[in-house]
Amino acid sequence: MLGLYHLNVDDVELVYLAPNEMANALDNDNISAAAIWEPYAFEIKKKLGAEVIILDTDSLYTLYFNLVARQSFANSNHETNKKLLQSLNQAIGYGQIIFIICR
Repeated sequence: MLGLYHLNVDDVELVYLAPNEMANALDNDNISAAAIWEPYAFEIKKKLGAEVIILDTDSLYTLYFNLVARQSFANSNHETNKKLLQSLNQAIGYGQIIFIICR
């Protein structure tokens, strides 16, 4: 993400906070940007309103994972497998990391 703005890790000071601490840290000018995920990004936007810019990160990261099951389970639980895949498909958008910058 830093590279998109021609920055590197030496240009910033990393501050480690719990996700629920970031809104107050942004609001109090203790930090000027945050890397966060949902639902925390929504809560920060709701609290800080127009002061928040959410950067598009859709093309920055790709997450791969494998689902593994015994063949006997997979073959005998088609409906469960279908529901699992539907749930994962629905949840994909909630797992994205959101970058927030306060003006």
